[in-house]
Amino acid sequence: MGSGLLATLYVAGFLVVSVHHGQYGIVMFEFLRARVFAAGILLTLFVAFPMLATWICMRFFEHWKTRGKLGSWINAFIFFLLALQTWVMVAGSWMSGMARSFSGLFTVSTSPFKPPLSIFAVWFLVLGAIFAVHFRLRRPVKLLRAAAQQGPYFFVAGLTVILYFATVPYGIVIPFWGGGLPTPVTVHLSSKIPFSDSTDVSAYLVDETERGYYLIHRRDDHRASFVPREAVTSIDFEEVK
Repeated sequence: MGSGLLATLYVAGFLVVSVHHGQYGIVMFEFLRARVFAAGILLTLFVAFPMLATWICMRFFEHWKTRGKLGSWINAFIFFLLALQTWVMVAGSWMSGMARSFSGLFTVSTSPFKPPLSIFAVWFLVLGAIFAVHFRLRRPVKLLRAAAQQGPYFFVAGLTVILYFATVPYGIVIPFWGGGLPTPVTVHLSSKIPFSDSTDVSAYLVDETERGYYLIHRRDDHRASFVPREAVTSIDFEEVK
């Protein structure tokens, strides 16, 4: 059971990182990397939180339904809004690097309707809605039975979630949380290389291996350059903004 869970996390994380790297033209097949496991755990969090919040919301509705349909809808709706607010303004602010501490949450000025927070909101709403529809159509026992009987359907659905996560949410989460947001760095080179005419260059670090670093000039670049370790004397990591 435990080994199967770890294997699932690793495979999911490997797919996430590979698709994310593909957006920068990076082909890397290094196994047993901590970043791969971190991506798998992050994906699990992104999937589990909206589903769990939706399930609790539906349980609230069932519990309060005996006291009046209107009251049950109001209580369920309030809980759903609180869960959405927590996911977007708290988790989203921390994971995207907009807030560095609890007090920093109160200084976040970006609207939840604008990126990157809007991406967290859309993810929560879409995944929660899909789970709610399936839960209503198939109760938990039937849902598990359907997963066994309709393996190809759930495989395609899971692969779709992984691909979307890898191409959108994963790239806006800072590395501290296991995400793939490129990190701003200042690279000090031993000599001039094709990547830069200067020996001190500001860049964004996409990933690193034992052989070297994958860098981009701007965060919106989609073609990374590989810089060997022997060409780098030191790297200064800057605060993610």
